[in-house]
Amino acid sequence: MGVADFQDYPEWRQWNLDLLKKMDKEFSGTIIVPMALYKVDYFTEIISGLKESQIDVRHFQLEVDKKMIAERLAKRKDGTFEWGMSKVHEILSFFESIPLSQKIDNQNRPLIDVVHEILARLKEGTDLTR
Repeated sequence: MGVADFQDYPEWRQWNLDLLKKMDKEFSGTIIVPMALYKVDYFTEIISGLKESQIDVRHFQLEVDKKMIAERLAKRKDGTFEWGMSKVHEILSFFESIPLSQKIDNQNRPLIDVVHEILARLKEGTDLTR
């Protein structure tokens, strides 16, 4: 691999942007994208690209602690544990900059509760992106 992080590939970022634009055109419902964009420039690049295409974007950060991240990475069994753990400090540092209004507690909560909270916040209609 030519880079240490797949998000460093401009093609990866463009592919995600293009895919999200396509999904927005083809699907009339809410699209939830579980993605940890933790580099400010890349976050801005993708979110700005969506907004420039007049796509309604709401950002939520599902908040968990380092221990929970490690537990979730360990459950994957896909060989990404060490790589993921090497990024945890950088990710958590970026997440500290996220406004409290965009954070959702995801620590030891049932998935359905998190989904309901996301849906409730979407109904509020507030633009929660930076």
